[in-house]
Amino acid sequence: MFKKLVYFVLVLFFGLTGYLLTSTSALAADEFYSSTISEYRIKADGTTAVSQKVSLTNRLANVYASKYSFTIGSTRIKNIAAYDADSTLPTNIQYLPNKTEIEVEFTEVVTGKGETVEFTLFFETLDFSFKSGQVWEITLPKLANAQEFQNYQINLIVPKSFGDPALISPEPDRIEGDNQTVAYFFTGDTVRTQGIMATFGDWQIFEFNFTYQLENNRPFPVKTQVALPPDTDYQRVYYDSIEPPPKNVTVDSDGNWLAEYELAIGEKIKIQAQGSAQIFLQPNRVSTPPTSTQLAQYLEPQKYWQVDHPDIQNRASKLKTVKAIYDYVATELLYDYGRIELQAERLGALQALKQPQSAICMEFTDLFVALARAAGIPARAVNGYAYTSNSQLKPLSLEQDLLHSWPEYWDEENQIWRPVDPTWENTTGGIDFFNHFDLNHFVFAIYGSSSTLPLPVGAYKLNGSEEKDVVVEFGKEIKSRSETEVIIKQAAHGLPWLPINASLVIQNLGNHAIYQLKTKPIQGEIQVNSTYLQLPALPPFASYEIPFLIKNQLIWSPVDIEIAWQIQDQIYRKLIAPPPLLNPELLIYLPLVLFPIIFNLLVFTISQKLAKKLVKRFRSDEKIS
Repeated sequence: MFKKLVYFVLVLFFGLTGYLLTSTSALAADEFYSSTISEYRIKADGTTAVSQKVSLTNRLANVYASKYSFTIGSTRIKNIAAYDADSTLPTNIQYLPNKTEIEVEFTEVVTGKGETVEFTLFFETLDFSFKSGQVWEITLPKLANAQEFQNYQINLIVPKSFGDPALISPEPDRIEGDNQTVAYFFTGDTVRTQGIMATFGDWQIFEFNFTYQLENNRPFPVKTQVALPPDTDYQRVYYDSIEPPPKNVTVDSDGNWLAEYELAIGEKIKIQAQGSAQIFLQPNRVSTPPTSTQLAQYLEPQKYWQVDHPDIQNRASKLKTVKAIYDYVATELLYDYGRIELQAERLGALQALKQPQSAICMEFTDLFVALARAAGIPARAVNGYAYTSNSQLKPLSLEQDLLHSWPEYWDEENQIWRPVDPTWENTTGGIDFFNHFDLNHFVFAIYGSSSTLPLPVGAYKLNGSEEKDVVVEFGKEIKSRSETEVIIKQAAHGLPWLPINASLVIQNLGNHAIYQLKTKPIQGEIQVNSTYLQLPALPPFASYEIPFLIKNQLIWSPVDIEIAWQIQDQIYRKLIAPPPLLNPELLIYLPLVLFPIIFNLLVFTISQKLAKKLVKRFRSDEKIS
């Protein structure tokens, strides 16, 4: 009887893509009953011991399996072994740039309907579990071709010292534990369409030291701004020092913090910003949801987001939903590792669509933003730092200090900007960066109203400078410092019968932003625009000035006017002196006032004299006639 040789290939991608079963025979799924139990045992140092038990049962009498091939999306694997019940099986191992291929050869041929081949592949890797700062993160593979396996099970075993998971998705079917470990069990139905992501730790802490190099080459003094990493709904930033301190820090329409500086002609300055950032797994809302008018700007085309182009419009009309757009970008583009070594030119969304085989994180991000906007979904881009334990699996694509780029879309249901990372889903073979984000992305700058501005930290370099301007390390604690200074200022000039011009200045001297700061006048006849009375955000080193008018006495009085302002729970009082009847500071304007009066008097006097002379002469002429 003819025996058909079937060569199985089991592809194990690191992350949440996992096992992809293919075969030289299109009938393999019908010819074999496939079952697998995967055990991932995490050690205290982060090493993952993987034991993959595979069972292949012949459904036909004339087929048998001779080889089984695994492709593991990792180069950091060791202690590779394959064995069945009787002996160790031969393995052929090939190390490739970002993966390892392992071929297992069966020493015995098992034929006959209902006959079963059972074997186990064992290896250890550092790429499934790692500790970053305060957080342990575990990412396990998903079943890529679910139809190839009739039975699939994953057992995840972690040290009890990890504590309770802040996130584990999907929910395990059951949990068991002893004094040393906790075991999470997942069945095939649970993990066929998605892998497993577990995070132990509620937040991450980064310590940073940033450098901005500025120079004024213009023939006149200039005012300029640099972008400081801002707060978002997933991060809180604490600035311990900025030297030299900025004149002010403002917030733009995208939520960026812009530090203002003045440079004299030919002046060079080097700005040093030091502090910490706390990254959250769950959103910690600090921003006010944008209005429909504000959201409209996140649908507009920009230089690198050709929203109106027919090709972008056509592709978006076929995809329609944000998940479909994400899946398309994450799977259709091909990451070009060769461009990392070059000073890569940003191609933009349209070129990424036309040239999908040459993408890095900028193209993944730009194409997602353009397609989402074309589909009517507000979207924007983010540039920042992203920690990776393996740059082949999670590449940092931009050169020098510009480390990574990823998009955000507006989640209308939850009223929040939702970050996603199609680049890393692509390069890790399918870690789910859509439904769950991680604690390793640190936002430097946000791009919504513009696809190019503001420049993020790391982009402010003088010509020829090779300094490392971005230093980010894991931190252990956050030191929060709250302090404000309030000044009530009176205008220098004024007239006794007019309202007095004054202003309330609030300066944030703490190291973190203040939100929803409410103020109101509680004493004195004060006129103020109500829009000034609530500050949405006051970043560190920022000041905010509220102009107002104080009703003055109609008849001059030497008595000071007492006013009081309430800011949050604090009350600030000040005595305002009314303008004097004779204000010495107003004397400089006296010539301007007196000149037209004197001039008019002179003209009037001269005209009166001329008129009298003309009348007198007229009367004389009448007498003569």
